[in-house]
This record gives sequence, C-alpha cells and structure tokens, in this order.
Amino acid sequence: MLLVPAALLVLADTGAREFDQVVAALKTGEAAELAGDRKQAPVLRRVADTLVAAGARPLEGTQDLAQHWRAAAERVDPGHGAVLPGYRDRALGPAYRTVTLPGGGKAVFEQVFLAGQRARVSVVAVSNSDFQLSVSDDDNRQVCRNSVTASRCEWVPAWTTRFNVNILNSGPAAGVYYLVIQ
Repeated sequence: MLLVPAALLVLADTGAREFDQVVAALKTGEAAELAGDRKQAPVLRRVADTLVAAGARPLEGTQDLAQHWRAAAERVDPGHGAVLPGYRDRALGPAYRTVTLPGGGKAVFEQVFLAGQRARVSVVAVSNSDFQLSVSDDDNRQVCRNSVTASRCEWVPAWTTRFNVNILNSGPAAGVYYLVIQ
C-alpha cells in the first residue's frame, strides 16, 4: 500500500462546473499530447487555459500540466499561442495530482473537507488500468465507492474532518492517473 501524507491544502467549493471542466481538460490534454501532432497544438493550449481559468493547480510534487501542455503546443506549433490570464471566481479551485500505481497497488490520501461545502474527488485514468475509487470518513465509514467506469465521488460533509481517499489499481499492470480534489 502506498500511503501519502496529508495533502497540504483545503479547497473551497467552486461548483460542479469548474470541477467538471478540470476533469475534462485533463482527459483531453492527455489524449492530445499522446497524438503529438501540430493539429493538437490548439487543443493543448485550450486545455492549459482551462486549467488556469478554473484555478486548478498541481498538488505538491506534481507537474504543472498547464505549463507542460503550453510548452508541448509551442514545440509542435511555435508562435501561435494565446495565454489567458488566471481567473479564480472562488477561494482556491480544484487541485490535481499525478500518481503512478503498480498493478494490484493501493494509494491512500488523507484530505480535509469542510462541513457544509460540497466535496468532490475524481480519478482520471491516463493509462489503461482498472482504478477504483472510494472515500471514507474519520470513523472509517464509507462515504462513496465507485467502479472503474464511474470514478467520481461527491458528498457534503456534516462536519469538518479528515477523509481517506483510496484508489485501487485492480489491474495487473502499473497505471497512471490524475487525482482531482475539490
């Protein structure tokens, strides 16, 4: 089991729209980068701008994908990028982390979520692994559990406390995923 120390941030509720935009941008950006041709440069720039506009930022130790995808777009199509200014309509916005998990491995992240504010967690698979997501409260009661096809949890905590976010790679091979937390 991979045990990750408590995340160093608490995120405010920015709304489902921004969270969904970040999840979609991570999926789209990964696919565009894998394609790697000049036609994908505008897509990479757009998803980078989406991450910035939504206020999404990498958690400690994770690559800044907005910067990475802007640089990738510039490499394949130099001089055609427009950078949008950062826009954050709420306190902090979603955050993401890139994680590699071995086949059969489990990662546990501790995260504080605030009472009365919608909490959201999503796993975006980068590789073809079978990731399963579950969340439990400080009394080890399961708040949410999702299958491989629906890797998202949403709930409103009754009190401010630390939750365990558990990700299981039930596949035989190592896999990479983005963990998005709000």
